[in-house]
Amino acid sequence: MNVIRPRLLVTRPEPGATKTADRLRALGFDVETLPLTRIVAVEPAPDAVARASDANIVAVTSANALRHAPESLLGSLRSKPVHAVGEATAAAARQAGFAHVLVGGGDASHLANDLLQRGHNGGHIAFLCGCRRVSTLEDTLVAAGITVTVLPVYDTQLVSQLTVFDRDRFQPTFAGVLLHAQSAAQALAQLPTADRNALVSEKTLFFAISERVADALPSEWRSRTIVADAPDDTAMSKAVLSLYGSA
Repeated sequence: MNVIRPRLLVTRPEPGATKTADRLRALGFDVETLPLTRIVAVEPAPDAVARASDANIVAVTSANALRHAPESLLGSLRSKPVHAVGEATAAAARQAGFAHVLVGGGDASHLANDLLQRGHNGGHIAFLCGCRRVSTLEDTLVAAGITVTVLPVYDTQLVSQLTVFDRDRFQPTFAGVLLHAQSAAQALAQLPTADRNALVSEKTLFFAISERVADALPSEWRSRTIVADAPDDTAMSKAVLSLYGSA
């Protein structure tokens, strides 16, 4: 008997989209990718780069920051310990050449608390991050008397070619859509009606990596949204499995 596998759509940018899709395919799902955003490098401000050289700790909340930071900046920071928000970010830090990598948090708020619990009050932290972010980490640390040099090294942009994607490739509509970022949730909701209707129906479920991402969805979709237990790709896959099983 043929098993009918739920069709899933992954909307995160590459290289993460392929990684997530491969994970879900290995679990037996039929998966397509349509990145709704892309990550682009931006040059950090020279004065911030200069200040970062005096930091004694590096904090990172996204692997994208390590992939897109200029080599000159990474080179000036490699001797310092890195506190990464999760395992994927820690792996990217090791790949970028950092030898002393600590994992903690799971999100920016928990990472900030982890840094405080490790006794970094009064220190100086270089924070590698994106242009679009909630300022939870730096606000928490600054309030505790820690100097934070913020170094935005990447930005998230909407993919501009969405209105010309091959709709036939995505038919029929998807049983579930995975949303790893607030920007992707907003981009999906803002698609032209014909494009949006080619992807989702009134029965489509949405898997959000966090409550913040879920809250970016229209109210009619929010009632069909499952939020992952933790803000990472493993938890997203578990959320899918908890609903659909292994297909």
